[in-house]
Amino acid sequence: MIPVILLLLAAAKYGYQALVLAPFEIDQEFLALEAWNFWKLGKATLIGAHTSVGGIYIAPFYTYFITLIMFIARFNPQTINLISAIWATLTVVSLYFIGRKLFSQKVGMVSGILAAISIGYLSLIDIPPLVIPLGLISLLTFYSLSHWQQDRRFFIVSVVLAGIGLHLHFTGLYFLVFIVLWMFIAKFKPTRSELITATLIILFFLSPLIAFDLRHDFLNSRNFITFLLTTNGLNVILWSIGRSFGLAISNLGALFNNFQQYNQLLGGLAWGWFILYFIFNRNKTIHHKLLLTWFIFPIVVNGLYTGELLPYYYIFHHSQIFLAIGLLLEKFVDSRWGCTALVTLACLYILLNINYLTRLGHGFSLNNKVAAFETIKKLTGTTNVNVSFTLDYARRGGLDFLRLYHGFDDQLKPDRLTYTIVTPHFFSKIKADYTFGEIDVVLPKTQL
Repeated sequence: MIPVILLLLAAAKYGYQALVLAPFEIDQEFLALEAWNFWKLGKATLIGAHTSVGGIYIAPFYTYFITLIMFIARFNPQTINLISAIWATLTVVSLYFIGRKLFSQKVGMVSGILAAISIGYLSLIDIPPLVIPLGLISLLTFYSLSHWQQDRRFFIVSVVLAGIGLHLHFTGLYFLVFIVLWMFIAKFKPTRSELITATLIILFFLSPLIAFDLRHDFLNSRNFITFLLTTNGLNVILWSIGRSFGLAISNLGALFNNFQQYNQLLGGLAWGWFILYFIFNRNKTIHHKLLLTWFIFPIVVNGLYTGELLPYYYIFHHSQIFLAIGLLLEKFVDSRWGCTALVTLACLYILLNINYLTRLGHGFSLNNKVAAFETIKKLTGTTNVNVSFTLDYARRGGLDFLRLYHGFDDQLKPDRLTYTIVTPHFFSKIKADYTFGEIDVVLPKTQL
C-alpha cells in the first residue's frame, strides 16, 4: 500500500499546485510558444531555452517532446504545468523504490513520505517546468551509478541519462562531470567499446546544438568557451563556494519548513547529522559513499559559478537529501512507536501544508489570465479587436501565448476597439473595469 499512498499524496499536492497555484510565466510560455511556432508557423528549432550563463542555449529534445504533447492537447496552456505535476509525482514514487532497493524498506518508506509531503520539493510554484524533470533524471542517474560494478551496462545508462539532462537545464552538464568523477572514485575502467558508445551517445544528444553552431559560426560553443575561461581571484572563488554552501543548507531546510524561517539552522542540523552518521557508520557500502559524494558535489560545483545562484540549481540532489534523511531515521522507525510517531507527524504536517497552500496567493495564476481573455472575448463576441498589455516587467510572461491561443492577433489597428490587460492589479494606478486576482481588464472608452 505504500506506493499507492505515496502516489495519492504526491498527485494531490502537485495536482493542486498545477491547476490552482502554479503560474504561467516566461518559462511555461517558452515551451508553449515553441509548440505553437512549430505546428502553426512551421518554425522548427535547433536550440532549447536560453540560459543565464554567458548566452548559452540548452539542447532542445525536451522542447520537442512538449511540442508533441501540446499538439495532442490542442495547445491547452494547462498542459505545461500538468506535465510537470506528472514528473514530480513519478519522482516521489521512484524515490521509494530506489531507496528500498539500495538501502532498505524503511529508508524507502521514510524518503518517499517526506518527499510526498515536503512543501518545497519540486514545487511547481517556484521551479521552472524544464527543471522539474531533472529531479527524476537525477534520481535515475544516481541509481544507475550505484550499479556499475554489478552490471556494466548501467554505465551506458548513466551516459544516456546525462544526455537527457543536457536538454532540461544547463546544470544537466553536472551529470557528465559527476560520471567522470565517479569513475575515479569507484575505480571503474570503461572499455574502449564503452567509451566509443558513450561518445556517440553524447554526440547524438548534442547533435541539434552542433547543427546550430555550424549554421551560426559556432555561437553557442564560443559562448561556452568564454564562460569556462572566465576566471576570478582566489578570494572570489572562496566567497562563491561559501555562498553556495549557505544557499544549499538554506534550501535543504526549506524542504521541510513551510514557515520559511530558520532554514539555515534546520538545514545545518540535517547536514551535520548526516556527516556524523557517515563518519561513525561501520557498515558503509558503495551506496553510502555515492550518496555522500552526491550530497557534497553540487555545493562545490555551484560554488565555482560566480553568477547569480538560484535555489533550483540544487534540484538535482534533493532526492538524495531525502535518502540521507531516510538513513538517519531508519532506526527511529524500526519500532512500532517510532513508525506511529512518523505517521502521526506526517499527518499533522499534511494538515499544516493544506492550510499553507490554501492561504497562498494565486493572483497571477493561469486561471486568472485565462479569465481575462475569455471576458474580452465574451464582451466583444469576436477576436477582431486590439488587445494591449500594460505590464510590470517582472510579470510580462504568459500573455503573448494566451493571446494567440484565444484567437487574438498582436496588431494594434486604429480602426478597432482596444482592450487593455494590466498586471499587477492597479499597476501605475490604472483603474480597472474587471479584476481577476492580479489581472485587470480595462475596456475601451466607447464601451464604458
